[in-house]
Amino acid sequence: MTPEKIGNNYPQEFIARTRKLLQQYDEIVVNKLENEQKDKEIYNITLLINCFYGLLMMPAKLNRNLLPTDVTADNMLQEKHFSDVIKFTTAPQTDLSFKDFVNSIRNGLAHWEDERNSNPSRQELQISYEPKEGDQPFREIIIYGSTKKRDGIDTVVYFDISSEEKRKKILDFLELIYKPATV
Repeated sequence: MTPEKIGNNYPQEFIARTRKLLQQYDEIVVNKLENEQKDKEIYNITLLINCFYGLLMMPAKLNRNLLPTDVTADNMLQEKHFSDVIKFTTAPQTDLSFKDFVNSIRNGLAHWEDERNSNPSRQELQISYEPKEGDQPFREIIIYGSTKKRDGIDTVVYFDISSEEKRKKILDFLELIYKPATV
């Protein structure tokens, strides 16, 4: 494997390569699995989650301070037409800036815990899926996050991954995080 270099356009290059990786998976692996009459869903959601993780962690390092604080997450999701695939709640109920919203998702992924944290009234930071059991394909990724690792505004963010179209829309949302100047 050739090491990658971080250049001025690395965030955009990273998301372009991630999209290409998912496209290649669909073109090569899914077709092969279908031809062999195997379940095509067996790995593509895992790949999506791995890509999702990388795409949320990268802006935290490269673009976090460029994300807008003067627009709410609700308004951004509605304006950019993501509210049909991304829903969230906050505790306490409050309007979150888009920057705080993205940070809460990132914190839920980066700091998830296997056991309850020191404040039992708070939801632990974690990633979950629906359905949680059975032979059904995943329909939703759920991230329990917080605007701060401890004692921030708690969020529960629901990503609808029930169709290829919705998964692509979530990638569009992640791309929005990389292009804060156009937000």
